[in-house]
Amino acid sequence: MKGGDIDQFIQQQTDMVGNNMFSTFLLVKAGTDPKRLEQKFPAFINKHLGQDLKVAGFQKKQFLLAARDMHLYAGVPNNISPVGSVTYLYILGSIAFFTLLIACINFMNLSTARSSKRCVEVGIRKALGADRVSLIRQFMSEAIFLSVVAFLLSLAVTKIILPVFSEISGKHLTIDFSTQWWILACFFGLSIITGLLAGSYPALYLSSFQPVKVLKGRFVSSLSVITLRKGLVIFQFSVSVILIIASVVIMNQMTYMRSADLGFAKDQQIVIPLRSTSAKNSYAPLKSKLENHPFVQNVGASLYYPGILNPSDVKLYRGENRNRC
Repeated sequence: MKGGDIDQFIQQQTDMVGNNMFSTFLLVKAGTDPKRLEQKFPAFINKHLGQDLKVAGFQKKQFLLAARDMHLYAGVPNNISPVGSVTYLYILGSIAFFTLLIACINFMNLSTARSSKRCVEVGIRKALGADRVSLIRQFMSEAIFLSVVAFLLSLAVTKIILPVFSEISGKHLTIDFSTQWWILACFFGLSIITGLLAGSYPALYLSSFQPVKVLKGRFVSSLSVITLRKGLVIFQFSVSVILIIASVVIMNQMTYMRSADLGFAKDQQIVIPLRSTSAKNSYAPLKSKLENHPFVQNVGASLYYPGILNPSDVKLYRGENRNRC
């Protein structure tokens, strides 16, 4: 290129229309409303880029994104750092929620099924003057105690199997209880809530026994109790079947992704970068020699590594190639 053409080319590649590879970080003043600031961007673009964008044939939209939201909420696949998906977190959280709900329902069903063994206890305590509130408090305390014990056991199991899970998943996962105490606090609170939820119905049901009937052996579960128990069992098995089907589908998808034909054998390819001018000029004789090798099936060239993102902009060269673009 000639000098004037080079200047024009660089101008086109470094203006705000043609160059879209970089993110701009802003530190706004305290009290600034990001939404109000973002509302001024269309007028700014129209003033400085409107005509050039019209000539280029496309439009641009500027927006603000908080730094803390870059990983999960950016929605930009080629960000400056690896991005995650908040949708996947919601899916995993939903699976954990329904699994915990199944456990709570299972506890309710077992507690009500064992009601015949505890009805005499309730009848004797009521006959001795215990009121319903104290009985509810007792049964709720038992459920919370079991939930907290399960929480402590889960911590021990997690600490033991976490290295194995990290190796299987390929992710480096660690739990440091000294610095991540808030995680323990959150899960401890969750165990308390789980105990309250799982023990609420059994506590209300067991505390409603009439001492005269249970001490005379006339205790019979009502139709509403039996219907509710059957409904909980149906709901429990329905959620279990849905989770099993979802697990099978995910497993099949992962198996397909690992075994799908990519059109080339990635383990039988060698990529040789030719970075310098002399190396690039020697590609033709190198290709001819490699094709004649008995162990080489085919040889090809590409501007970028296949399968790897290679963003590029203006290519500038030093030395005798400084006028090449």
